[in-house]
Amino acid sequence: MKSCGHQWFYPECTECVSAVMASRSPEGVPTFSMPITPEDRTKLDMRTSIARYKCIHMGDRIPLGPGCGCGTAPAYVCAIYGKCGMFDGGSAKLKTCLGCEDRTLRHEAKPEPSAGVVIGTYGYPNLIELQIKLIRKHCGEVPILITDDCSDGTAMTPWADSSFGKLSALSRKYSKVTLWSNPIRLGHAGGDLTSYFIGLQWAKALDLDILAKLSQRCLLDVPEWLQEGSKALWESGESTASQKCLEGRSVFAIRSEAMLMVVDKWATADALDHLRPRPLSIVEGTWGVPAETVIWDTIRDRLCGRIYRWKLFGEDRMTKYDGMIWHCSHGKEDYQAIFDREGVEMDKNFTCKGWVQLADYKG
Repeated sequence: MKSCGHQWFYPECTECVSAVMASRSPEGVPTFSMPITPEDRTKLDMRTSIARYKCIHMGDRIPLGPGCGCGTAPAYVCAIYGKCGMFDGGSAKLKTCLGCEDRTLRHEAKPEPSAGVVIGTYGYPNLIELQIKLIRKHCGEVPILITDDCSDGTAMTPWADSSFGKLSALSRKYSKVTLWSNPIRLGHAGGDLTSYFIGLQWAKALDLDILAKLSQRCLLDVPEWLQEGSKALWESGESTASQKCLEGRSVFAIRSEAMLMVVDKWATADALDHLRPRPLSIVEGTWGVPAETVIWDTIRDRLCGRIYRWKLFGEDRMTKYDGMIWHCSHGKEDYQAIFDREGVEMDKNFTCKGWVQLADYKG
C-alpha cells in the first residue's frame, strides 16, 4: 500500500514509483494499473520502461574509476563510438548508451519491402475467412499464416464441420494461406505467442522483410495498409510499428493486436527463445503474465527499446479509429456489417466481450 495518498500516479513521487516497480511481473515489466494522467505517461515511460537492453555494438565493460561523473551505471566500450563520453570524454556524440540510435543494425533502403501477415485465432473460422478476404481486397496476394490455438476438431484427420476443419479448408481454398495449429491449447496469452514464434520463422523462411501480426478480432479495413505501413516502418529504421496501449484503467506498453515487425531484427535466437509458446495463464488463483508484457520485454531487452508510432490508429483501445474495427471500441453490429458486405456468415459464437468474461476462458 502507498502512504503518499496520491489517487493518480505522480512520476516525481518516490512512493508512486516504488509501487509501480514493486508490481513488476516475472518478466520484469510493471503491471500496476493505477490511473495516470496523459501528460504524465511520458514521465512514467522514462522512469520505468528501458530498464535493461542489449546492444549489438557493446563491447567489454570498463571498470568505473576516476573521471566517471555518473557513478550509477556500468560503462562499456562501443564498437562505433568508443568509450562512454560520460566516462572519459571518448565519445563526442554519445552521452549515454540509452540515447544511442545505433543499438540495432540498419537495413538497406528498399522501394517496397516484402511483407506477409500472421493471424492468431481460436474457434472463429468464419472470422478468419473474413480476415483473408479483407487482406486480399486491400493488400493483394500477400502470404498469410493462420496460427490456431488447438481449436475444436484438431486431429490427424480433422472433422470437416469443426472449427479446425473449417480452418483447414480455408488453407486449401485460398492461395498463399498456410495453417498452423498448436497440438494443445495454451490459452489466450500463451497461444498469442505462437503468432510471433511460428510467424517470424515462417516469414524468415519466405525471406520476407516485414511481418504484420493481427489478432483475430482486429480488422483493418484500409486500402494498402500493409504496404504503406511496411514502407513507413522500413524507412524509420526501427524494429517495430504499433502504439502504446490504454485500456480503461490499465496501461500496457504496446498494442499487440496490430503490429509490424522487421523480420531480420525479430527472428534472432535470443528473441525467439523469449517468445516460445508456453502457458502464461492464471496460476494458483493469481493473474498470469499478459502477452503484451512478454512482447514489450522482447522489444526492450532484445531490440532497441523503441517503437515506430503506426499512424493507422492511436493508443486508446476504447476509441474508434477510421478503418480499424476492434472489439474494445466496436459492437457486434459493426462486425456484422463487414461480414455482410464481404459475403461471409458470422460465427454463431462470435462476441465482442473480453475473453476473461467467457465461461471457457483459458488465460
